[in-house]
Amino acid sequence: MNLKGIINVLIERYEANNGKKSLPAPYVVPLLAEPTDEQLEQLKEGDGNPIAEMCQINSSAGLAFNYYKLFESFGNITALRFEWKESTPLKIPGRKNPPANLDVRYEKENEIHFVESKYLEPYYSGNEQISLSYLNQDNYSTIISNASVWVSKFRDLNKYKYVNATQLYRHLLAIYRHYLENPHIYKGKNIVFESVSWKATDHFLDYVGRRSKSFLKERISVIENETIDVENDINEFIKLLKWENCSFKVKHYNDMLDDIRNAEKFDDFCKQYFLE
Repeated sequence: MNLKGIINVLIERYEANNGKKSLPAPYVVPLLAEPTDEQLEQLKEGDGNPIAEMCQINSSAGLAFNYYKLFESFGNITALRFEWKESTPLKIPGRKNPPANLDVRYEKENEIHFVESKYLEPYYSGNEQISLSYLNQDNYSTIISNASVWVSKFRDLNKYKYVNATQLYRHLLAIYRHYLENPHIYKGKNIVFESVSWKATDHFLDYVGRRSKSFLKERISVIENETIDVENDINEFIKLLKWENCSFKVKHYNDMLDDIRNAEKFDDFCKQYFLE
């Protein structure tokens, strides 16, 4: 099943559940929360055209924004920001090195959380090929004293098919470099790097054709196995780095609904993303 087919299912159910037409596919209106002025500026600095993309029915950034803004409304998290771009993974001489672009950053008690959000990507795309620049130790900042360990890890990531482990490790490298270069920010804090994704629901599978349902079920099985492997892999790698105040977690929006259940827009959120 391709992206167009998935989007068509989402639009059909969105319109049925909300009793109104979406804008020309793949857009929906409105966002379920309003960004602060500061958050709006952060979103404008994101890759591509994040303001427009957030309104797309298939947008990972939109899913992340709507969820974490509803979560923020309960006062359990602070310093919520979107499109975190404070660190470049590599430092290649003579080149403009683009920063990592993580979807969400927030703080909770003595923890700093970084979130990479995924919605439909695992169901129509897959793991990226690593750029050759990550396989050259000379491209790493001098503060990364264990560059050879990173290079070895990046060479090993083609074993993943659908989970974008390559992107996760690039983001982990950017966070690691930022941690080493800014120890005052992380003093007394634990770092939690999270991959938060949407799991295809039974409701969703019931609305796709028989062939697509069979294809997606096989893919879901592979994704589930890869997800377990990548969580173990990254946490073992963090131990190898002796990075004691960092951990990696895999989470699913499906299992995080209780945290926003009393939000005013909870029903709208479920209609939009869970087809119910």
